[in-house]
Amino acid sequence: MKGDLIAIRRGKPIIRCPNFPECRCGDDCTDRSDIKMVRLLFGLFITGTLAIGVGLIVLGLRS
Repeated sequence: MKGDLIAIRRGKPIIRCPNFPECRCGDDCTDRSDIKMVRLLFGLFITGTLAIGVGLIVLGLRS
């Protein structure tokens, strides 16, 4: 932890790396790449669901 920055927020110490904010880590200096992947997969799931729903609506209106 040598070289880490310690900020006090709301009476609680928060450890940040020396490259903050360029390091792109979160407020507590943890890697958030897994959260980005979950958001991407969730967005793809929602988009797929909407596409299927619109397709079914169009198919239902044609018959």
